[in-house]
Amino acid sequence: MTTTLCLNTYAPNIKNVRVLNRIKDVLDWCGHLLLRKKKPRSIHHSEIRKVFGNASKPLGRWLYSNLLMQTGDYAAGHHSYSYALNEGGYERLRNMVGLSTVTSAEIAMELYGPIIRGELTPVYRDKGGRRYHPIQNIRRDDKKVVFSGWWDYDIDSCAATLVHQYARQHYRWVNPETTEEPFPAVARFVEEKASVRQHLATVAGIPLEKAKELSQSLLFLAPLTPHHRCSIFSLLGDDRIRLQRLKQDTFVKQLIVDLKKMWHYAMGGDQRERGLRQFAGVGVASPPDSKSKYRQAIFIALERKVMDVIHDWFGTEQFPGVLMHDGFISRRDVDTHALESYLLDTTGYEIRLKKELLGLAGAGA
Repeated sequence: MTTTLCLNTYAPNIKNVRVLNRIKDVLDWCGHLLLRKKKPRSIHHSEIRKVFGNASKPLGRWLYSNLLMQTGDYAAGHHSYSYALNEGGYERLRNMVGLSTVTSAEIAMELYGPIIRGELTPVYRDKGGRRYHPIQNIRRDDKKVVFSGWWDYDIDSCAATLVHQYARQHYRWVNPETTEEPFPAVARFVEEKASVRQHLATVAGIPLEKAKELSQSLLFLAPLTPHHRCSIFSLLGDDRIRLQRLKQDTFVKQLIVDLKKMWHYAMGGDQRERGLRQFAGVGVASPPDSKSKYRQAIFIALERKVMDVIHDWFGTEQFPGVLMHDGFISRRDVDTHALESYLLDTTGYEIRLKKELLGLAGAGA
């Protein structure tokens, strides 16, 4: 549920320097929300209060109600409310205080100019097992503008590729006499991505662009249940007939069987590695209790391992770009074959890197 905080009849006195500066400071802070467009961000109430002021005061309440849309729910000690920017209110307030209307790309240039110009390297922090910097929130359309002339690199089918190979390694450790592919439907899912997505789109009766989201939901074993809280059912427009067609499809049925088997061995591999580290006297945190969170944690750990190797390949202090979660953007045109070979030698994973020259007229290479 999304709510916009209630408006009131208060009108700020922008001739007051203190009020004017407060509004401008809040507008500056809201720039990072503009980069996310409608995607909400979880923000702790203490940060909101620090920027906007006390919501019980007229100015603070007015700023809240004009600029923020609150969504999600709050659980003390677990997660905060999420907020998206009220773009209409954002433009009104900029005009009110004499600031010109700006695009999200212009905001990105303003916030991260030194990084975009190559003068600074982003300083990341760990967030949920991933390296994080707000510059990663720049939307793809804006990225083509602000990083025009840079190269964009993605690990093709990152989650499916890494988990499949990781689970296969453990399967063969458990069954050393076996050489055949243990999860054939998953192998097809990875190796024939385009045709599999087209098949899913046809069977489910959804546009091809939604088939990517469907394939990710299937990969992480989202339930095929006719309930409004189930991601796949919602993706199918709460249509029971489409859901039934998907469940009865021969390939989908085999894929789900193989995916469950794959995750069983992936979890087994992770538990074995945890046991080895404990035996070596290394402190190891317990895996998540929830199987869905455990699956996500395994993937993120594999992704981070690969991204660390990519970072080291460039040289930590000389990295010429910005790390994303499952790829990077670089001012240099990188030899993808050399990097793929290094990743195979270092991690044991066979990875395909896709690259694209960024820019409004950029074409794949």
